[in-house]
Amino acid sequence: MQRLIGNSIRLRVKKQLITLCRQLHTNQSNSSIAHDFNVASTSTIDSNFFTNHFRKISPFSWLKTSSLSKEKNDGLFQIKELSTPEGFHILAERVVNKCEKLLDECFNPSRRKIVEILDEISDEICRVADLAEFIRNVDVDNELKQAAEQAYGILHHLVEKMNTNTKLYDHAKQAYESGEGDETDQRVLKLYLNDFERSGIRFTENKRLNYLQLHEDILQLENHFRHGAHREYQIPTRQLSEKVGKRFNEKAITINSAHSNDDDENLREFIFRQYFRYEPEQERYLDELLHKRYELAKLCGYTSYSHRALDNTLLNKPEYVTDYLEQIMTAIRPFADRDVQLMQILKNRLDPQSTNKPIAPWDIARLEARFKSDVLNISTQEYTPYFSLGACMDGLNLIFNSLFNYIIARSIASKIWHDQFAKDPLSKTTGEQFRKNFLQWGGEREPNELIGNMFSLTKKINN
Repeated sequence: MQRLIGNSIRLRVKKQLITLCRQLHTNQSNSSIAHDFNVASTSTIDSNFFTNHFRKISPFSWLKTSSLSKEKNDGLFQIKELSTPEGFHILAERVVNKCEKLLDECFNPSRRKIVEILDEISDEICRVADLAEFIRNVDVDNELKQAAEQAYGILHHLVEKMNTNTKLYDHAKQAYESGEGDETDQRVLKLYLNDFERSGIRFTENKRLNYLQLHEDILQLENHFRHGAHREYQIPTRQLSEKVGKRFNEKAITINSAHSNDDDENLREFIFRQYFRYEPEQERYLDELLHKRYELAKLCGYTSYSHRALDNTLLNKPEYVTDYLEQIMTAIRPFADRDVQLMQILKNRLDPQSTNKPIAPWDIARLEARFKSDVLNISTQEYTPYFSLGACMDGLNLIFNSLFNYIIARSIASKIWHDQFAKDPLSKTTGEQFRKNFLQWGGEREPNELIGNMFSLTKKINN
């Protein structure tokens, strides 16, 4: 997400951030691990070896979780509001309300330096918008993705409203022209003013409304296109060749990636072509997106959307970017050619029947994986002593619980409910109650207790 009124560089806080990170690292390193965590003994060696080592080198105090901390779990990324998907809407509305108060402060005669207020507005928006941007782009629970999508849309609209607020622009310009603040403040204010002007701050009211509508349309089209670009395909096995189709017992196979490491070249090619097959709807979204972007650029006085996007950047013209990329390609061409030659040699060795057959796009992932395996040539006996089951479980427990506790809990609960309860009418009511309890945990009961109860009940039902 672009920072408030564009991608302004917040030079004033750089030193403070560095200092803060050092303090966090020092404080965390000196903190009592025993006080922070109560880890169950799962390792065949020192039960806390991995956990303690990781905690000593990590400056991020927010990695505490319900299963690792005495405190109760507060939701996704330890944000209490995100114990349910609706929390994204709560956070977004809270940001809107806070920014309205900060906006009022900008117009107060006894205000702080206006650049400080603008910076705080930017922080308030981006704390939630960046998180929502991450969640809506990763493969997680659909309810979470939809909630994050809605929150991102709310904040995106808020940013554009700020960008076209003429009263805010006038006050910022007045502060700049009066020399408010030091040299750094003036530099940041100038960047803010430039971004105001890129957003058509001098437009008439009708043009401003048109600008906001175009931004909203572009956001929706980007979302539609992105979602369609990473969809899964269910392909009936009857569409496969007879030789390949015999390998699958299912009526259909799921394709969620363009690349396969399978030894069968026909299957690799089929998967690649199916994943990148022509989609009329995707083309329609892309065409409309390009037209809307061009319309927005012309409205703001730019030759093209790329000219607008690159304004006030290091390579501030499309032709400079093109020249830079061409120079990069020229520089790496010899290395790329060498890699292709190596892959060709490897392909000829693996598939003698396809000697001199050129490398195809569906070959690359398989050849890369095989090449790395051959070059590294590491025996599992060399590294397994360092990865006992207990140590691995400690590490995975820490990482997964720290980052994705809530998401994993929902996934486990949904799968158990579907596999064990949903198919059995006699146990459906009980199973649904367990599912609801589990999806809402963060309240009275720990996840481990709920999982134990679920498996206990499952065993009775199976018997």
